[in-house]
Parts: sequence; C-alpha cells; structure tokens
Amino acid sequence: MNMHPLRILIVALAFGLSASALARPALARSSFPSDPSETRKIVEKRVTAVWTTVERKLEGRHVSADRKREIRRMFDDAAKPVFDQLDRSSSDGTISKEEGNRIRALISGLRGGLRERLAAEHKQARSAGPSATRDAKIAESHTHALSAPPTDAASRSRARSNVDSVEDSERSRPRASHSHRSRR
Repeated sequence: MNMHPLRILIVALAFGLSASALARPALARSSFPSDPSETRKIVEKRVTAVWTTVERKLEGRHVSADRKREIRRMFDDAAKPVFDQLDRSSSDGTISKEEGNRIRALISGLRGGLRERLAAEHKQARSAGPSATRDAKIAESHTHALSAPPTDAASRSRARSNVDSVEDSERSRPRASHSHRSRR
C-alpha cells in the first residue's frame, strides 16, 4: 500500500493530538492526599481570582467605592465557608480527594452565591422602593429655588400625577425606526 506523505503526516498528527489530549487531564489533576499549606495557597489564589473578576465587573459598571466595600464584605462572608471547610479538612494534616472536591465545589459557587445575595438585596430594595423613587422624582421636579416639595396631600397628589404623565409620555414616544429602508 503506497500512502502519500501528506496522508502519513495527517494520520500521525491525529494520533499524536488524541494521545496528548488523553494524557493532559491526567497531568492536570492534583494528587491526593495533598499538603494543607499548598492547598491553602491554591485556594487563596482561586478566591482572589474570583474577587478580581467581580471587582473588574464592578469597575465596568462604575460602582462607588462605598458600595464596593459593602460587596467585598458580602464576598468575604460568602468565602468564609470555603476557608472553614479548608480548616476542617486540614485538621488531620492531609487533605483527601473528597475533601478537595468539597472545597472545589464551594469555590466554584462563590460568584453565584454573591450574585444571589445581591439579587435578593436588589429585590428587597425594589419591593420597598417604587414610592421612594416616585417621591424622589417629585422632589427633582421642584428644582426652582423658591419652590419646595409639596407638603399637603392634594399638592403631592397633583405632583405625582404630573410625574406619571411625564413618564407615560416618555413611554408612548415613538422610537426611531428604520422602516423606510427596504429589507433585502
């Protein structure tokens, strides 16, 4: 059988790549039982990487420094079970594979846990907030230096209806459409 040299090269590369792909997961796995001090370094590095990701996203959304500190406290609270599990696991001097898997699962849930806490906080603020938001808009509408926000119930009611009508007109305003262009 006479094979073309290019075919031989392709077959050799295919076998070589598949063999390296099979060998790679075995090399990437950490060995157990592991040393607690080395595992602590790895865990701290992973937790720091998660916080770095969260912090980068916060900076992208221009979150204030005070709010970042609050979120950092929430993150530290969320990371506490990871370090508690690490302390329990390292109490006997080694960390078994099962203990390592538990720690890994806790680390992988850090960002999700923080996201859930922030979502719950946001939901709580929204459930208490529509009237507060409406009152803030009413106060903003009275920007004239001599006029104060309405104090009696009838004036507040009129101001709210004015804000509602402004909001309704903004919602009903036609958006720019490109219907004059023909689709091809």
